[in-house]
Amino acid sequence: FFEKMGGHPETNFVILSLPCFDLFSATNSIGKEPSVDLGTFCDSWLKAWTGNQPELLLSFYASEFFYSDPARPGGITELDEFRTYLNRLLGKYPDWVWQRELLVPTSNGFVFKWSVCLKSGKTFSGMDLVELSQEKISRNEVYFDPSVLKE
Repeated sequence: FFEKMGGHPETNFVILSLPCFDLFSATNSIGKEPSVDLGTFCDSWLKAWTGNQPELLLSFYASEFFYSDPARPGGITELDEFRTYLNRLLGKYPDWVWQRELLVPTSNGFVFKWSVCLKSGKTFSGMDLVELSQEKISRNEVYFDPSVLKE
């Protein structure tokens, strides 16, 4: 299998050719620079997840968007459905605090690793894929182990 995929059977990995990104300048190999500072954008957006402010959080999303997480694997594309979902989620966890651990720019957004601390002191981490359109989130896929939220 690995030989057919161009990999190395003795090490069990395949080398992929992907665009190269400079993690410090957030410039991709094509030379395209993002229109917003991705770190600042991400940190402001994460701060909006704390404090039960769904309208503030919604202001980061484009009018046409896709959002998914382990509770909504099929995704949400309707604003009213997303508002209802956020009202319930943020109402249940108004005091959680999010922190960016790592951000990797992509050609149309970023992928980042995060950690969150609940009021109980419990912490967990995950990863998001974020695509931007005109400085708004057009796609947000959230990945984490949902069992950490079971009470």
